[in-house]
Amino acid sequence: EYGHAGQMSRPVVLGRPSRVDDKEDSELAVAQDCDEDGPAPAVSGSDLVELVQATGEVEGHHGPHRSASWLQAVLLLCAEVLGVGIMEVPGNIRLVGIGPGVLLVSLLGALSATTGLLLGRAGTATGGVTMREVATGLLGVWPGRVVMVMQHFALVGALVAFAELLGESMQQLVLPVGCLPFGAALLGGGAVVLPLCQIRSLAAMSTLAVAASVTVLLALSLAIADLEAMESSAEEQDSAMEKVAAASGGIMYAFAGHSVMLEVMAEMVDPTQFARSIGVTYGGLAALYVAVGGGVVLVCGDGTPELLLEVVDGKTARWLCSFLLFLHVLVVFMVNAQVVIRTWVSWLAPHTLDVPGRGPRLVWLAVSSGVVAFSCAVSAAVPFFGLLTTLVGALFSTPLCVVVPAVIWAGVREGSWCLRVGAVVATAGFAGTLIVVNLVGWDGDEERAECVILD
Repeated sequence: EYGHAGQMSRPVVLGRPSRVDDKEDSELAVAQDCDEDGPAPAVSGSDLVELVQATGEVEGHHGPHRSASWLQAVLLLCAEVLGVGIMEVPGNIRLVGIGPGVLLVSLLGALSATTGLLLGRAGTATGGVTMREVATGLLGVWPGRVVMVMQHFALVGALVAFAELLGESMQQLVLPVGCLPFGAALLGGGAVVLPLCQIRSLAAMSTLAVAASVTVLLALSLAIADLEAMESSAEEQDSAMEKVAAASGGIMYAFAGHSVMLEVMAEMVDPTQFARSIGVTYGGLAALYVAVGGGVVLVCGDGTPELLLEVVDGKTARWLCSFLLFLHVLVVFMVNAQVVIRTWVSWLAPHTLDVPGRGPRLVWLAVSSGVVAFSCAVSAAVPFFGLLTTLVGALFSTPLCVVVPAVIWAGVREGSWCLRVGAVVATAGFAGTLIVVNLVGWDGDEERAECVILD
């Protein structure tokens, strides 16, 4: 059974009946939901998991908008996860030493992959296509709303940061460098990204997702080509625990991408292949991070730069790096914005989702214009940009990566009670440590774009 405009029908655990187009479909839906004794009882998450394990599929998993293969899902996840965070991996490995650093990258990569798989299993169990639907189906209405707020704060915070990067990189691209005011550069970046945000499907962005990953790798290559050991800083006074926590926070940032995982899975032709996509994505990224981070630390030792882009030398190379990062940010902005725009359209005009025609496109244009304008306005207006990004990352992005998936998995009721509670407590303690270290260790640096775009 499919709802209007190809929307996936929701199991009864979500408390949201499927939309139908005519009387016959409506009667069929009622007949399916009811029997001679009255309405069918609610189905638990564990019952649905058993159904998925037995049949390999969930009713309603193939709508007209489901066109992404498992490989396209890999490309989208790589575009979301692989970013400037890889430039900081060598510096984070240097903090704890090459041996422990490589081990830390491997463990956190495995943790991120595991929590992604948990989200996928919960999405399959409930039929939900967003974190809110999954959390609502397993935990209740209010937990679902809390998760929705966290996800949107993380996504909108990311969009504000990306808008900042677009404006800064636009300033670097216009010659002579620095002649373009930041407000004008930000307006130009918004004008470039808005037409690209009219793509209404993540699957349709998979080709552009390749460009996002390639541009980061090219910028990384330019940095490695100019690699040289920098002067070692003064003796650090941080304890070993503080160094491990700080390195863990930086590496977790390099693996973050959970805010859009369920939306990517929702567009797959075969959602049961999501586990394969997660395994390929995080296995490949972990190997890349170990090779790059470990190799740079071996070459530079204690002189390993905190950010690889710092070593890029020469005006031409620096301009090219800014251009590559500008292209990367364009695509990642599109991916994150698509999730936010789709959510708002589903609230304001749900009948226009995935429907061709001028009217639905105008609705999408209006909402996307508002999202882009809001992101640019906040980026231009907020004077404490560094603190804003630190708060969003610590309070929302980190819990979404580790704590929320564990809590949702506990709601599915797989495994023993002790194991589920232990997973929630362990991930909450780990995330809490990272949050405290990030907030307490913030040094008040308000330099725009946190040195990501080269000056």
